[in-house]
Amino acid sequence: MDMDITKTLEVFRVRRKQTPLSSKSLLLYFIIADWCKEIESPEFTASNTDMRAASKLSPDELDRARGELAQKKFIGYKKGGGSAPGKYLLLDFAEQTAEQTAEQTAEQTAEQSNPFINEESYGSSNSSTNNSLVPTSQEPAEQPAEPRRKREKRTYDHDSQHYKAAKYLADEIEKQQEEYVYPTEAVLQAWANHIRMMEELDHVPLSKIKAAIDFARKDEFWAPNIMSGEKLRKQYNQLQARMQGAGGAAAPARQPERRLGDGLKGGSTGLE
Repeated sequence: MDMDITKTLEVFRVRRKQTPLSSKSLLLYFIIADWCKEIESPEFTASNTDMRAASKLSPDELDRARGELAQKKFIGYKKGGGSAPGKYLLLDFAEQTAEQTAEQTAEQTAEQSNPFINEESYGSSNSSTNNSLVPTSQEPAEQPAEPRRKREKRTYDHDSQHYKAAKYLADEIEKQQEEYVYPTEAVLQAWANHIRMMEELDHVPLSKIKAAIDFARKDEFWAPNIMSGEKLRKQYNQLQARMQGAGGAAAPARQPERRLGDGLKGGSTGLE
């Protein structure tokens, strides 16, 4: 993604000292930043129900925290019409700070670079000699760089194998976590993207991705450590080594695993 979320958070930690925020606003900001990092985009849509479930804030507390963040220019927020979810934007003040610093540096350099030779630097009292001095040539101003084009996000159809695998992972986690907050559509899309990269870039067949999900949900160690599509891709090599070492048998987790087709239309995802 174009925005460096990590850099933005570093600047945020400095900026919040200059612009204090309430504890609930801080909580909401880090949730928004975490979601942006997960979906690799500075903006997303989410309903008030999703935001309250993630933050554990009451409706009034959510409104106040969101309003404070928007008022102090930490986020942008546009309320959805009717039952539509609202739109959140994580403001890239890290880039703004860098641009301001660059502008200040350029101004200081321009002030220090006098195009005329300073007479006093030579200590001469001969006015005829000094009058013969001419302005030095200036370098042509650099043309501003073209703004980077925003990369279009890939959208996965609900019937695609990558989206089905992402939803299957979420469904299996939900079966084992009583208070699990089910991923939003934006998060499921991000998980589907990680699973697509596993197949296309890491050359892991969908059948092995399914097997890894099944093994992780059964295994006492991996069940709490594979909680997203990103973690599944990141930890796949270690997970595969554990599977081979265990001969395919996992240390039992707290709840039994169900088959991939359960609860899905048609009874099969086509990942076998």
